[in-house]
Amino acid sequence: MTVIVNIRPLKDADGRITGAINCFYDITECSRMQRERHQQADALADLSRRKDEFLAMLSHELRNPLAPIVNAMHLLRSQPNGDPLQERAHAIVARQVTQLTRLVDDLRDVSRVSTGRIHLHLDRVAVSGIVERATEAVRHLTDEGWPELTVSLPPHPICLHADAARLEQIVVNLLTNAAKYTESGGHIWLSVEQERDECVLRVRDTGIGIAPELLPRVFGLFTQSEQSLARSQGGLGVGLALVQRLVQMLPPRPKGVYSMPTNSAWFRMAWYLAFRWKANRFPGQGQ
Repeated sequence: MTVIVNIRPLKDADGRITGAINCFYDITECSRMQRERHQQADALADLSRRKDEFLAMLSHELRNPLAPIVNAMHLLRSQPNGDPLQERAHAIVARQVTQLTRLVDDLRDVSRVSTGRIHLHLDRVAVSGIVERATEAVRHLTDEGWPELTVSLPPHPICLHADAARLEQIVVNLLTNAAKYTESGGHIWLSVEQERDECVLRVRDTGIGIAPELLPRVFGLFTQSEQSLARSQGGLGVGLALVQRLVQMLPPRPKGVYSMPTNSAWFRMAWYLAFRWKANRFPGQGQ
C-alpha cells in the first residue's frame, strides 16, 4: 500500500500551534499503474533493441551464403558456351541475386541507422551521376515489360554536399518501390530540378497509389500495401523506411518526403545546393 501524508498545522490568533490536520491519500493504484507504464516502456525499449540486433544478425548471416553464390555466378558468366538456354538462366540468376543482395543490404542498413552505426562520407557530388547510376541499377525492371521510365534532368549541373552512395540508394529504393506497385504498361517519372537554392527530386508513377489509411505509416518499417500486386515481386517493406531515415541523416536537412493518396504515388525530396548555378558558372569556378 502506498500512502501520501499531508500535515497542516492549526494556529491561533497569536500564531501558536494548537493542533494539526492530517490528510492521508491512498495512491496505491496510481503507483501500480505508474510502475506498469515504466515496465512496459522498458520492455518496448528492450524489444526494439532485440529487433535491431536480430536484423543485424539476419543480414550478416544472409550475406555469408550470398558471397559464394555471387562468385559462382561470375565464374559461370566468364565461361560462355553460346547456349541460349544457359545464357538466359545466367541472366535470371544474376537478376535474382542482385535483388536478394539489395534486400539484405537494406536490412543491414536499417539496423545500422536504428543503432546509429551508419557513417556518411560527405563530399560534393553531381546529382546527374547519382541519377544515372540509380536508373542503371533498376534498368532490368523496365527492360522486361515493366513500367516505362522517363528521366528528366536540368540542362545545367547540380551539386550537393552529401553521401553519393546513400543518395543513390535513396533513388534506387524509390524507383524500385514505384516499379513494384505499377503494372506493366504503366509509367514512372523521375525528375530533378533546381528551385531557387534547392535541388528538388521527384518520383511519380501511375501505380495503385497509397491508401489513405496507410499514409501515416507509409515510411514505417515492414509496412506494405495490402494490395498484392507487389507480393509476386518480393520485398520486405524496408525500402521506404530506409529512404526516410537516410533522408533525415543527410545534411543539409532536406525539406521532407511526401506522398499523395491518388491513383499514383508521388514522392518529393529537396536539399540545399552545394552551390547556386548561374549562367557561365560551373563547379570549381566559385560560389
